[in-house]
Amino acid sequence: MINTALLSETTADALKKSIKEAADFKYALVESCIVAITDQKGTINYANDNFCKISKYSREELIGQDHRIINSGFHSKEFIKNLWTTLANGKIWRGELKNKAKDGTYYWVETTIVPFLNKEGKPYQYVSIRVDITELKTAKELVIVNKELAFQNNENEKRAEELIIANKELAFQNKEKEKRAQELIIANKELAFQNIEKEKRAQELIIANKELAFQNIEKEKRAEELIIANKELAFQNIEKEKRAEELIIANMELAFQNIEKEKRAAELIIANERLVLRNKVEEKRAKELIIANRGLRKAEDDILKLNKEDIRVLNEELEQKVVARTAQLESANQELESFSYSVSHDLRTPLRAVNGYAKLLEEDYADRFDTEGRRMLTVVQDNAKKMGVLIDDLLTFSRLGRKEVKKSAVNMTALVENALEELHTSQEFKACVTINDLHPAIADTTLMAQVWVNLLSNAIKYSSKNKKPAIKIDSEKKNDELIYSISDNGVGFDMKYVRKLFGVFQRLHSSKDFEGTGVGLALVHRIITRQGGKIWAKAAINKGATFYFSLPGKELN
Repeated sequence: MINTALLSETTADALKKSIKEAADFKYALVESCIVAITDQKGTINYANDNFCKISKYSREELIGQDHRIINSGFHSKEFIKNLWTTLANGKIWRGELKNKAKDGTYYWVETTIVPFLNKEGKPYQYVSIRVDITELKTAKELVIVNKELAFQNNENEKRAEELIIANKELAFQNKEKEKRAQELIIANKELAFQNIEKEKRAQELIIANKELAFQNIEKEKRAEELIIANKELAFQNIEKEKRAEELIIANMELAFQNIEKEKRAAELIIANERLVLRNKVEEKRAKELIIANRGLRKAEDDILKLNKEDIRVLNEELEQKVVARTAQLESANQELESFSYSVSHDLRTPLRAVNGYAKLLEEDYADRFDTEGRRMLTVVQDNAKKMGVLIDDLLTFSRLGRKEVKKSAVNMTALVENALEELHTSQEFKACVTINDLHPAIADTTLMAQVWVNLLSNAIKYSSKNKKPAIKIDSEKKNDELIYSISDNGVGFDMKYVRKLFGVFQRLHSSKDFEGTGVGLALVHRIITRQGGKIWAKAAINKGATFYFSLPGKELN
């Protein structure tokens, strides 16, 4: 009982202390700040003396009103909407507000509005804590005015100095005129004609002085126009700095998007590798099925001895296995198709936005960019185009794994000539291409066309820096294999990196020297291997390169 009493007394003391501290905090806040409390609709139900003092409204005039009573009309609708959106989401809003007092004067306050939330997380009242910063704002404006006034004073002093120099010059001229006048008094009447001439010259001097005065007025006008032009130039410089900051932010966003795209591309590669593995497993199972069928054919005599019911059961089991394997393969293909579409959509949507905004900048703000700004805009557009090409190549690479191979007789010489003609229509090149009679083959015509286009594009690109680029295409038949080759006299490559040659995104040369995505040779490798062939290359640095690929020759026989 004693312990319980002591505990109750201790709790009561702690509660009194907490109440005292809360009261002290409230007193300090109310005495030092401008405080108002409103309900969830913004209606004022409490205003302290500081609020009444600065707004010049009595407490009775404020209670029951909302803050529109002190709205100055200075802030935009978007500004006010953002304020209320922040509070409605249960977040604290901080900022500077310009308000209007009852007598029509304006004042600035540094404002913090804190929403009080109910159990559901919705605001049921708001506490507004303000600090008067009118003098600080006025001081900042005064500094700007003083700087402008100092600039004008400097200009006035310059004009005053110029006026003093002009007056000295005029005084000197007056002294000279007085000397001439004295000479005229001393001169004889015989010089009357000369005096008349001097008077004419004096009149001309008056006209000249008027002209000089007019020119001085024009100079002042030009000086005023120059001041206006300098202000306009300063404004344009500020705008350029803003655009540069926005462009930096856009580049950072683009870099982030490129990182995300690389992640998606890596996921696509992993998915493709998984599909290749699944296809290999399915091919292995198909081979096992063929072997099983052959075994069944060999055991045909034994099967004939079985009764019809046993044969029916065996056939049903075999059909179920084929259906199950086919369903697994179709599921894998659908999964990759869905993933490819998702990647295409996810990567292209932000890419279209980047292209669109870059085009708008180029059309509407090109005249405001300096040389560096235009260069950076060009870099953004070029990289967006490269990303588009990379997406197309990735999708082509992914679709290739599930495209059905349709073999038929292929005229390789005609296929190469068509590929060259296609390349001629899309680009200019000066390479001399020699095509020997090529062996025909049994292969997929569409896929082999893609092989020749990619290999020819590579040969043209990497031999383009040679003064006399040359490309040779040949074929031979060896041990039931058809071997085709394409040679160039370009930059070649180091053979110790040959294993990287046919991997996705693997490049042996800098993109600054030669453009490309690193997907073309990977496509060629996949096409050739899917048709039962092989591909390899030989090269030396600055001595050209030769790419070889083989196709089965037995099918042709």
